[in-house]
Amino acid sequence: MGGKYKIIVLANFMKRLAAYFNEFIAAAQEFAQGSIWLAILVGIGMPLVEALFPILPILAIVTANVTLLGPFWGVLLSVIGSAGGMYLVFLVLNLSIGKRFRKSIIIKPQVLRFNRWLSNKSTEFYVFILSVPFIPSAIVNYAMSLTSIGKKRYGVILFASRGIMFSVIGFLSSLMKDKPFEAIIIILAGYFVGYGIYYGIVQLIKYIKNRRRLFMSKKTVRDLDLKGKVVLMRVDFNVPLKGGVITDDNRIVQALSTIKYVKENGGKLVLFSHLGRVKTEEDKKDSSLAPVVNRLSELLGEKVVFVPETRGKKLEAAIKKLKEGEVLMFENTRFEDLDGNKESKNNPELGAYWASLGDVFVNDAFGTAHRAHASNVGVAANIKGGAVAGFLLEKEIKFIGDAVNVPERPFVAILGGAKVSDKISVIENLINKADKILICGAMAYTFFKALGYEVGKSKVEDDYVKYAEELLKKAKGKIILPVDHLVASEFSADAEAELVDVHHTPADKMGLDIGPKTLEVFEKELHGAKTVVWNGPAGVFEFEKFAAGTKGICEVLANLEGAKTIIGGGDSAAAAISMGYESKFTHISTGGGASLEYLEGKDLPGITCLNDSEKPKEKKKCAKK
Repeated sequence: MGGKYKIIVLANFMKRLAAYFNEFIAAAQEFAQGSIWLAILVGIGMPLVEALFPILPILAIVTANVTLLGPFWGVLLSVIGSAGGMYLVFLVLNLSIGKRFRKSIIIKPQVLRFNRWLSNKSTEFYVFILSVPFIPSAIVNYAMSLTSIGKKRYGVILFASRGIMFSVIGFLSSLMKDKPFEAIIIILAGYFVGYGIYYGIVQLIKYIKNRRRLFMSKKTVRDLDLKGKVVLMRVDFNVPLKGGVITDDNRIVQALSTIKYVKENGGKLVLFSHLGRVKTEEDKKDSSLAPVVNRLSELLGEKVVFVPETRGKKLEAAIKKLKEGEVLMFENTRFEDLDGNKESKNNPELGAYWASLGDVFVNDAFGTAHRAHASNVGVAANIKGGAVAGFLLEKEIKFIGDAVNVPERPFVAILGGAKVSDKISVIENLINKADKILICGAMAYTFFKALGYEVGKSKVEDDYVKYAEELLKKAKGKIILPVDHLVASEFSADAEAELVDVHHTPADKMGLDIGPKTLEVFEKELHGAKTVVWNGPAGVFEFEKFAAGTKGICEVLANLEGAKTIIGGGDSAAAAISMGYESKFTHISTGGGASLEYLEGKDLPGITCLNDSEKPKEKKKCAKK
């Protein structure tokens, strides 16, 4: 009886609420007949007030406007008032007090996590969310003012979402003129169903993406018939130069297997790459790929044609002259950035032009796979004969992807470098996947400060101390920090080093490397590991006095039996190579930023733009005898 009584009471309440609301609409309609201009002012004003203060039901406001002014004018004025008011609030917070407001609260872990979640969502997601009438859009608007979303983009989102939502409300309200309250209930029910369908689709897409990440699901250069075809190949020859001389040719060497495969299979190979950043005409002098072409010619043992242009008749003629097995390289793709960042901003015309120069496209540049540039995503979108991965890209996906998604356990991650902020998403992702996370480098001092330790003059990101504290709690013992370190009074190669316990750091000194006790702790944690991923040096390895920690980790990993050891590019890769440990690791990635984003679990544009395999191959299970 109690349950039935509550249902009856609720039903009666809803009936009375419907009656009151319908009476309000009737009264408002009568009011509008006597003062149409006042009704128009109210039509714009009420949505504007709702945008500023989330105290009024937007459904009721729009329904009232449609009833008062008709479907067209009611919807139009509601859109102008609501979207205009929300955009005004957004601009005020984002451009003025919003900057100070963001700085004051963004350091809070929960806010930082929510801010990052909002910033990574698509335009379609925002339009859908803000077009749902039972979501407090004004509150969402306040939250959006804290993000770095583009102002023009957000303006489009606001007017599009308001237009969609209010059009639906207006349509139903015009059909049910005498029962506006019932129209609201139908709208609410419809959106609940719509959101359920949307959520289901999103989860399905996530599942499919996760499955694809488990296995190499992109076509490779092996899947193409290269005989007699012009093969456009994006490589990453962004090598260090000093006085016009290459100091490390590792990236060129890594691409040789794909280059030789194309040559051996009768392809006419056209290579292109970026080199450094080109912002001014002066930058072009030190950014030409001519030294790279010379080194590639030496490695191949034959001449590589070099065209010092990025487009034009000279380039087109040189490509037409190519014979099967010959190689051509054109000038630095970043030279196109001098004219409106056409390469870096994926200019559609430039991507289409480069695609027109060849028959098929091979992307073998993992180092730029996290960027949507004209030379990778733009070419892939316009090429007719297929866009596939080269052997280096395939290798990067296999080693880093498998290490994170299907690691052989125990799985240990080593994270170093300067900033916690650079590796937040990596740590969050690895906390759920790794068995242990060893933290070293300058980023360790932010964690030490979170624990209340004296850090002296060590590099600390004060804005991320609370976040580091949250990560330590969330990790539940998975995060292992240094126990001793080398400190000095200044950041210098000649500074006098002192070994101290991390609990007793002198206030006038800074930490520059991990100590021997820390290496012993790390070695113990690494013992028995089957998969190890390392990203970021343990100290200032460029200074001889403070390179022992990084070299010690190299030594431990080099002697780790039965383990798959992977360096995720960047400074740790440079350190391992310069110290002579290159051959001791299972895989050293050629991409710093790309490796980090892949470790975060993100999809990389330079990979997603390639053609999918017909059917992802799953690992076969051994049959029991």
